[in-house]
Amino acid sequence: MNRFFAALFSVLLLATATGLLMRESINTRLLDIHAFKHDPAATTSPTLGFRLRQSNEIKDKALHGFRHNAYGFTGPDFSLRKPSDTFRIICLGGSTTYGAGVETDMYSYPALLQAMFERTRSPGGKRIETINAGVFGYNSLHTYLQVATRLRLFDPDMYIIMDGLNDLDAAQALHRKVYTREYTIPETFRNVVGYERNLQKALDAARRDNVLAVLVSDPLKSGKDPAASYLTDGNQDLAELLAFGRTALPVINASLAARNHVPFDNAQDTFDPILSDRAKTRRVWADDLHLTRYGYYLLAREVYRQLMAIPAVQQAAGTSRAASSEELDALFPEIVLWRPADGMGWAASTALRNGEPEAVNIKDLETNDKGWSAFTPSDSEIPATLTVAPGAGVTRFRIYPRLEKASDSVSVFWLSADGRRQPIFTLAKGFDDSHWTP
Repeated sequence: MNRFFAALFSVLLLATATGLLMRESINTRLLDIHAFKHDPAATTSPTLGFRLRQSNEIKDKALHGFRHNAYGFTGPDFSLRKPSDTFRIICLGGSTTYGAGVETDMYSYPALLQAMFERTRSPGGKRIETINAGVFGYNSLHTYLQVATRLRLFDPDMYIIMDGLNDLDAAQALHRKVYTREYTIPETFRNVVGYERNLQKALDAARRDNVLAVLVSDPLKSGKDPAASYLTDGNQDLAELLAFGRTALPVINASLAARNHVPFDNAQDTFDPILSDRAKTRRVWADDLHLTRYGYYLLAREVYRQLMAIPAVQQAAGTSRAASSEELDALFPEIVLWRPADGMGWAASTALRNGEPEAVNIKDLETNDKGWSAFTPSDSEIPATLTVAPGAGVTRFRIYPRLEKASDSVSVFWLSADGRRQPIFTLAKGFDDSHWTP
């Protein structure tokens, strides 16, 4: 990535955002309620409270399995200037857009959404690109500030906005710290956090820039039965907050969509039936707030269907026909076959059931003149896993790990049938010398 453009982008962002803050009265309490600027993946921002670190600000491009690019977004690098054959979508929101709850940004819903368009791409259709602008802790005010300033520099064709969860959290936090006597939590949500007001401003800004917008309701782990308990830790305050959100957010979003003539996808409708089954719920939710890779897949599949009903997307995709759920499932076996096996959300490997190797982000290199080949990550910035069942009667299994760079590492685990992993060893290289280990 050209550092000049990244530096120029930062200067333009600061100038435009500072001008906006000077023109408007912004409740800065909402920008970093939980001091996320101290998180290793984030840093202070004078205009947004905090932001994700850019790739040149962190030692490891894949911090905790999530790539940071030159512009401080999650995912691979991309060009500031949009290619002529690309329909660019920017996804905004908090941690459920960022992808919290999974091992790598490959399983965030924006990444899976792009993969769906890539795997169903029609001949002659444009490349539909998604940029993940979601950040843990961001709420509707961050969405407005980003749409009105930094994001317009990337010439997007569409925004997908999925806020709500962090707005609810902000309302609860501010109610406890500041507004205990003045407002209830719902009143704080409406009057102080200003969810509807912020999103209306974001939609106005998008319209001025001639950018399409789609609203999506954040799927919450709260069912239709208010007496039922869906949370793993029994947090009654959180249960009440989510119950309020599952009722209020779709109503507000539907009203905004109707007034502004934009599409609205109530993703909660897709997730409600799952909550009646404990096993399905565990398969979809990584915790009480975030989704698993399968949960984000279901969310991406729902958004994909919504987008494929929009004429501008149909034109870009080169087809008006959306792939069915069954067709998409067949294209994503690494997601559909996944099952959580323990509290950490590791997958119960299909390799242990059918004896076939299971590979995620793995490619097999060509055999050399001595007859050797090797497995290596398809994308070197994302962790890769290879699961092999030795077979009945096998008592010895040899592994030949080789490393080239100090950033490389190989870890070997023994995987039991229920998905538990017992570490055997980890091999890392302490320095770069341009040589492979023996």
